[in-house]
Amino acid sequence: MPLIDSKNSLDANSPMRDSVVMIAQPYQLYIERTDASKNMARFYAMAIEPT
Repeated sequence: MPLIDSKNSLDANSPMRDSVVMIAQPYQLYIERTDASKNMARFYAMAIEPT
């Protein structure tokens, strides 16, 4: 009996294949959250890079 919890396996053969070439454009995300009533100011930054 396979140890999966659905009918779709993430390891199954897919008609789509990963590209050998990575996209050259870097991705960046910056989010700010502030709440003056709680004296809170936060920021979150994320970058996806080729290395």
